[in-house]
Order: sequence, then structure tokens, then C-alpha cells
Amino acid sequence: MFQFSCKARTIESFTLRRLHIRNRRRNLGTYMVGSKTLTDQQNYRGQIATYFNPGDLKPPLNVYFSGYRTAEGFEGGRMMSNISSAPYLLIADERMEGGSFYVGSKEFERQLIATIKDCLKKLNFSNKELVLSGISMGTTAALYYATDLSPAAVIVGKPLVNLGTIARNSRLHRPADFLTSLDLLLMHEGSTDQKAQDHFNQYFWNHFKNGHFAKTIFAIAYMKQDDYDKGAYNELFNYFKQQKQAVKVISKGLIGRHNDDTDGIVNWFVRQYHNLMQEKFDRS
Repeated sequence: MFQFSCKARTIESFTLRRLHIRNRRRNLGTYMVGSKTLTDQQNYRGQIATYFNPGDLKPPLNVYFSGYRTAEGFEGGRMMSNISSAPYLLIADERMEGGSFYVGSKEFERQLIATIKDCLKKLNFSNKELVLSGISMGTTAALYYATDLSPAAVIVGKPLVNLGTIARNSRLHRPADFLTSLDLLLMHEGSTDQKAQDHFNQYFWNHFKNGHFAKTIFAIAYMKQDDYDKGAYNELFNYFKQQKQAVKVISKGLIGRHNDDTDGIVNWFVRQYHNLMQEKFDRS
């Protein structure tokens, strides 16, 4: 039998829908032994979950950011285990409906960076033994935090970087689809108008342009008719071309909209991981 209570500051009525019951293991984890949660105190106490698997303790540390996911829990664990016996860190954004693209208050973002650095420290690895990766929503985080971590490689599929554009496209390009993008825009900008959309687009770029990527490999698979953020790949590629120091980019474009060929994206994503493990880290 479960008991729960709630408090609300309102004169309106409200409805309780889903209640999430989590197993507690004292200080040993929530979903699984070893899992932890990070809380954004400034934005409705939303949480991100992390799970660290030390693997064989040999480089690299592979970090995988989950994509859009309405269920609590982790994505990609089996995939990361099958790719290599290397250590990995799973990160899942559980805010709003399906995630908030891993961005939040500055303190919250610092917590996320510190979590990755703490795993590197436990393994006695450097940032050159770090790989950031993700698909769809997870690409935003892999690219965004590459600025702070300068990893050996970033592997992403279906990149999303213009968060205002994603919300804008919910009106005409994909009506009534992925409305979480509008919630995120409203939370960060306090409005959903054109000015707010344009300003929110700069959230990623203002941060990303502070990065130094001369020693980072970028592997990017994208959809040529993407209905979320069609210009993401071209903008990233043009930005890399303008840098004084050459940036290595491996890319592949697939025909279709954002969700038309997820299998093709995942297959290419996994293949890039295997190539990287063999060529850069001498793993079979």
C-alpha cells in the first residue's frame, strides 16, 4: 500500500495523472545500483539520471545521451555494452515530456559536466580518452558539452542545435508533433513568438563557439529533409570550415525526415563507434 501527499499554491482545481514509484537502495542508486540523479533547482526541480559502468577500466569512457524518452530509465545500455567492453556513462533527461535537451540553469549544467569529469577521474582518464555521443535529442548535449570537455570524438545522429527552430517547425512542418519543444521554448524564453525563437536558437551557438575542436573528431549522420532542424548539419559544417585550425568531420546524409530512417542512422552511428574503437583506441 502506498501513501502520497501533495501541496499546491492555487485556487484552481488540478488532476493527478501518472505517479512514478522508484525503488530506493539507500545511497546505492535509484533505477539501478550505481545510478544517480541531478536536479535543476531553478527549473521546477527537474531531474537528469546517470548510470556509470566502469567496464574493463580501459580507455575510452563512452558517454551516451538518451534521445526523446517519455518513460523513466536509461536508453542505450545494451548498445554501449555490445560496442565495446570500455567504460560507459548513460545520461537520461527526464524533465518535461520526454526531455529538455540537457540544458538548464548554469548550476545544473555545471553538475552535468562535473559528473562526466568525476567518471574520468575515477578511471584516471584524460579528456582525450572521452567520447560524447547521442541520437536526436541526445545530439544537442553531445555537441553542447563538447565545448566544456574537448573530447577525443563526438558521434551523433540526427543533430538538433537550433532549439527555437524546432519549436517553430511544430506549426507547419510537423503539426501537433513533439510539442515538448514549445514547452521548452516557453520555459527558457517566457514566450513563443518569433523573437523568442530566434533568441533561443543562440543558446546553443553562443556556447558552442567557445569550444576548441582541433583535436576532436566529429562523426555526424543527418536526415536531408529533417523536419525538426533541417539546417543543423550545414550550419555545423560551415562553422567548422571557418575555423583557423582544421576540424575532422565524418558525415553521412540519409534521405527522409527526422524519424524516417532511424535504423539507418543507428547502424551508421554504431559503425562509427566500432571504427573509432579500432583505429584510435586499438580495441577489436
